[in-house]
Amino acid sequence: MAASLVWLAPGFLTHYLTLVYAALLGLHLLFVKRRDLPIAALCRVALVWGLLIGPWFGYEFRKFGVRSTLGANTTIGTYYASRDVHGNLIPYPRVLAGNLCADLLPQSVCQPLWSTAVLEPCHTVDGHGSAITETVVACRPAMTISDSGIFSVLGYSGSIALLLAIIGLLRTGKRTIDLPFLLWVLGAGLIFNVLPLRWFGTAGTFSNNLEPWLLLVAVVAVRGLLTLPRPTIAAAVLGMLIEFVPHDLSLIEQQTMVLPFAHYESSLRGDPPVARMLPAPVAAAPFHSGCDYYANYLFKIQGGAAFFRDLHPDTFRNVSFVFLGLGLLALGAGVRISRPGAGLFG
Repeated sequence: MAASLVWLAPGFLTHYLTLVYAALLGLHLLFVKRRDLPIAALCRVALVWGLLIGPWFGYEFRKFGVRSTLGANTTIGTYYASRDVHGNLIPYPRVLAGNLCADLLPQSVCQPLWSTAVLEPCHTVDGHGSAITETVVACRPAMTISDSGIFSVLGYSGSIALLLAIIGLLRTGKRTIDLPFLLWVLGAGLIFNVLPLRWFGTAGTFSNNLEPWLLLVAVVAVRGLLTLPRPTIAAAVLGMLIEFVPHDLSLIEQQTMVLPFAHYESSLRGDPPVARMLPAPVAAAPFHSGCDYYANYLFKIQGGAAFFRDLHPDTFRNVSFVFLGLGLLALGAGVRISRPGAGLFG
């Protein structure tokens, strides 16, 4: 476990949310292993973190100042947070409760928690040259339980597969599962991931913070499914293929849309700006896009990013299909894996 903390250090340089998992494992060590703490290993962990993270924050503190560095995120900096109609911040405990509710329950149950908040409207963007027009459109409502929270990620087939996995894990008993640790990782991991959010994610926060947590859920689900008979596994895999392959194909089509913005030469040379944003690019042709797609696109170009899909659109599509095919092969191979022996979570 101490080695896991070491590997999280370079991850922290990529995204601050890595600190969530470091805290999760650290608290587990303190409360569960406190009588047998690997002191020497933890000292080595602290050394690695200090050597990797220390110079980075030293540079940022010197370049931008302590306050600007620590406030350059949506948790400490309140520049992106839910507010009421009077412009006041929604109390943080209410935001936390609302997001946890939205992640695990249907939207209709959680609606009262954000009823007084001013929610971000849905827009479409039309542009040509420097003229950009944003049009407010009706947000797509959650028509069924599969349109919100974890159910929007799992879908019907994934929800059934997860239920089967839980049944399989319960059948194995305590021989192969450290149930308290498993509940701690999933329960505390969910809460820790939602803690940094200062805004309501009414459709769930899985597209913001919870991708790593979902990988943990997937590991648990696979472990549980492998305890079941192979025909049951095959039926679960077939159901997910039928439901998710068309969805994945549509996502590939959405992400291959190229907006008519040129990349900056400095970005193509690998010389992005530091401590400043590049000027907003001018559209070379008319376009129509969703507001989130446009805003993300524009923000990354101004930050000096170069989009692989823009530079090599045909290759991007082919690579996307290759990864989709590899995922399908992995699912098919999973059906042929023999049932495990004891102790993945022990």
